[in-house]
Amino acid sequence: MVMTEDETLTALNSTPLAELRRRAAVVTDLSGTDATPSAPARCYRVDGATRYATNDSGGQSVIWYFADDGRALLLTYEHTSDLNVPGPDNDFDLQLAFYGGVPDDLRRLAGDRTEAYENQLLEDPATGDALLLATGVVWFDGDRWRVADGLLEHCETEGVDLGEAGLYLLSPYLLGQDFTPEAYVDGYFLFDGWDGPDRETLLAQVGAVLERHRAHHTQG
Repeated sequence: MVMTEDETLTALNSTPLAELRRRAAVVTDLSGTDATPSAPARCYRVDGATRYATNDSGGQSVIWYFADDGRALLLTYEHTSDLNVPGPDNDFDLQLAFYGGVPDDLRRLAGDRTEAYENQLLEDPATGDALLLATGVVWFDGDRWRVADGLLEHCETEGVDLGEAGLYLLSPYLLGQDFTPEAYVDGYFLFDGWDGPDRETLLAQVGAVLERHRAHHTQG
């Protein structure tokens, strides 16, 4: 199910942060060409936060940073978007503007230089500061999720639709739905021409990952 940007924000804000973190962990483990666990580098600790990420190996990615203090930073990257800023000028200042309104300590998480497929960086030629490429910048202040003011201002000023942010990339997290093996498998594996494991095998694999993360997050 692909939701509008408003529907996505509503779904984010109606889902407890602990459940979002669980789904981020589950989808991180399941992302890839089949339902087997992904490379461990997609989940790691950085600067007082835990990072989870997914990608489709085609230029789109989602990165979550869940800070220990109960806040979070969510980045989406759609490489064909009108909001993809690198271009020939490698415009660090424009990308930085998209993060406007995000508290500095959260924004610093987006300077993550860890070598990982999803971590595509711009560098400020003057200072050497790094910043992750993002067409969508959304953050959680401990109470609610919001799109970064700088991104909203850019879209309004330049006449760019917020749909270019790539929030549709959150669809595998099944926001606004129950996360079941059936919903995930039927939505993200059984497409025309699928030549991977059969449905029952996939359901078992997805169910095992869900159960593992359910137990892990129940334990805290």
